[in-house]
Parts: sequence; C-alpha cells; structure tokens
Amino acid sequence: MARATLTLASLVDAELTRQAASAAPVVQSQMVAATHRSEEGENRNPTYRQLARSYDTATAMFNAFRARAVDLLQMTPSEVVVDVGCGTGLCFSDLQHRIGPTGWIIGIHRSAEMLAQAELRCARHGWRNVTLIESDADSADIRGSADAALFCATHDVLQSVSAIGNVLGHVRPGGRCAAVGAKWAPPWLTGLNVFTALAHRPYVGSFVGFDEPWAVLLRFVPELRVTELAFGAGYAAVGTLRD
Repeated sequence: MARATLTLASLVDAELTRQAASAAPVVQSQMVAATHRSEEGENRNPTYRQLARSYDTATAMFNAFRARAVDLLQMTPSEVVVDVGCGTGLCFSDLQHRIGPTGWIIGIHRSAEMLAQAELRCARHGWRNVTLIESDADSADIRGSADAALFCATHDVLQSVSAIGNVLGHVRPGGRCAAVGAKWAPPWLTGLNVFTALAHRPYVGSFVGFDEPWAVLLRFVPELRVTELAFGAGYAAVGTLRD
C-alpha cells in the first residue's frame, strides 16, 4: 500500500515544488524565548519560514484535530505539557483552558518565524506560563519534568527515535502522550489520498511511515491506543508511559 500511495504523492510533488520555488520569501521577526537553531533542519523544509504568518489560516481546517489531541491528554490544573512542533501555538488555547495559570507549556519548534507568531499569541492573551524553545525535537534542551507530551501534526518528528526519546525522557513515569495527524487512507480511496498529499506535502519532509505514523512511538508506549479518523486519512493515538 505504501509504495503505490507514495507514487501517487510524487505526482503532485513536482507542482508543489515549483510553486514553493516561485513564492516570494517573507521576512519575519526573529524574537524567540530560546534559540537552538538547526540550520540543516531549516533547509530541509523552508515552508515554515515563508508561510508562518499565514499558517493559522492555511491549516484552519485541521483545528478539530488539534482540539482532539488536547482532549486525549486529559490535562488538569497545574500540570506541565511539552507541545512538540508547536508551530504558531494553535494548541495553546485549549491547553491553557485545562492547565490554568499555574500550569506550564513548553513549546518546541525549529522555525524562529513560527515561534515568533507563537510569542505574539502568548502576548495577546497574556500567557506568562509558556516557554518557547527553538530547536529540533531530538536536541531540544527541555528543563525539568513534564506530565504530558503532545505530538500534533508532527509526522517527521514521530519518525525519529532520538526525537521521541528526548521528549518522552522528560515526561514523568505514568505521564501521558498523545499524537494526532494525517496518514494514508486505504489505497482505493485515491481522491482522498491525493487531497492528503496536497494538503500535507508543504509541511512534511518525507512521507516515509505515512501508513502507520505512530509505529515508532509505539516502541516507547507499548499500550498506545490508536483510532483512525476521517475515513482512514487521520489518526489519534494516546497512551501512558510506564512507571
């Protein structure tokens, strides 16, 4: 199934690449809470630098998935959560409603421009309980222990053993993790897979593992529970770290 669908995705890749190459770059603010830049990671996918200001609007159709991801964590007041690949902070509001002002969010993203938008979001809402770290997930300097980890639309991160290991290594035993994102639908749903490829290719470095994006996470959380969404084109996974 993976081979046939990847070939399908490659048909749209050339046009998306052409569009990205012709797009004018956008100059963004460089203000972030912490800086651990990975130039190699930035060069793999420049889309976040170009589209940070329009990201919220461009991905608004997936807000229901973001809310689902936060719901799965069942956060309570005063808890600490690591939001991996937090982007512009689109999950922050739902998380804040659960952890309250005495809780804490640690947001990680490799793009300074995306984090600049996240910082503006925090300033608008008056959230002072957020730490932003500019870094790849596998090298993020996460201080302290968290109660939960959120992986929302972070396919590339979820394919990395070192990234998952670094993040979950800072979640307490018995803590929770949740992952929500896109995946390939059954191969006979060709139109749906074309839409998935078009919608996610700008933000996904590789479609490797797109059949079961949670497979690497399952090594760390053996009792991970996975539910398919959107006719098989999405998934939600949740589990508890062993004591």
